[in-house]
Amino acid sequence: MSGDEYGLGAIRPFISRYRPDFPVGYVDKPGFIKLANLRPDARPFVPILMFVDPKGQVRQQFYGDQAQMRTPEPTIRSTLNELIKELAPPAPKKAGRKAPLPHGRRLCSEPRTSVSAFRR
Repeated sequence: MSGDEYGLGAIRPFISRYRPDFPVGYVDKPGFIKLANLRPDARPFVPILMFVDPKGQVRQQFYGDQAQMRTPEPTIRSTLNELIKELAPPAPKKAGRKAPLPHGRRLCSEPRTSVSAFRR
């Protein structure tokens, strides 16, 4: 996402050239300030990495001068894994134990041999 005054002009050529398989967007400067929860006179260190959930809430935000941004891959991977766990639909419930077999019956992993086979 781009949030600077020249961002809109840069997005179209980027999409045409790289054809990303992820959403790319633009928000004007006042919208970006609000989304990033910045003061209007703030001069944050860029890039700014933001993780926004499907409801539009910023879940994590990192600035270019933070330690996590020196090696961003582990930060991105761990943040995405956390968000996926939170946002994933609940796993289907496992089937409970089966009802017990009638009295005197049991399951056996090996085939049983007839008693009559051992008579002499």
